[in-house]
Amino acid sequence: MRVRFPLPAHLALQGYQIGGDEGYGHQLMDRMQEERFYLQRFNNGSPARRSEVYANLSAEWWSTIGQMIERRQIIIPNDEKLVAQLTSRRKLYDSKGREKLESKADLAARGVESPDRADALIGAIVLGQAKADWKRSRGDLKRN
Repeated sequence: MRVRFPLPAHLALQGYQIGGDEGYGHQLMDRMQEERFYLQRFNNGSPARRSEVYANLSAEWWSTIGQMIERRQIIIPNDEKLVAQLTSRRKLYDSKGREKLESKADLAARGVESPDRADALIGAIVLGQAKADWKRSRGDLKRN
């Protein structure tokens, strides 16, 4: 499938970092790149920076942002759906003892909706303007 619509100029997203290079996000990012958006592609299944602790990048981001919310380093919107999504995904462990997230298929099997808002919030924090603050506040997870 190809995205066939022109992206609205009034969004003024050029220069922003946008990720999510998997599934439909890959096609959308290809189209945005054609429109000369600056993109920072990532795949949630990529290896974590701290691969001895986290099974993949998504588990690392969810855990790190969760800790920052608990410590009140990040104040999230008062949104019941967002809070439900952030708190309904189970933390699991792989055979090496590393943290991983409950899959979206397992969430669906439990009757829990996909955590799209939570994913969007976490992605915005990690890739957005808060990235510099995150680096400073999380010295143990410092990014290069």
